Amino acid sequence: MFGIDDRKGALISGRDADIAVPEEGSCEWDEASSHDELRWSPYHGLTFDARVIATYLRGKAVWGDATTLSQPGDGAYVPRATDGWYANEEKH
Repeated sequence: MFGIDDRKGALISGRDADIAVPEEGSCEWDEASSHDELRWSPYHGLTFDARVIATYLRGKAVWGDATTLSQPGDGAYVPRATDGWYANEEKH
């Protein structure tokens, strides 16, 4: 999808895939405990049936125990292809 499916999103060798590990259980979203600078969320106060307890980026833990474990530069930009329906917004 979007011209990156040959490089991202599949759990096979050579692909760039991120994995989120969920844990079942009631969880209320509280924007005050967010780990970004916005401190605002449209999800504030909503209850979910699960929460993410860990996230892995290319096999490396980048989130766990409610702590960011990644470092600046750990991610990699994956540019999309320049041909196909996704390359030209007017074709939709």
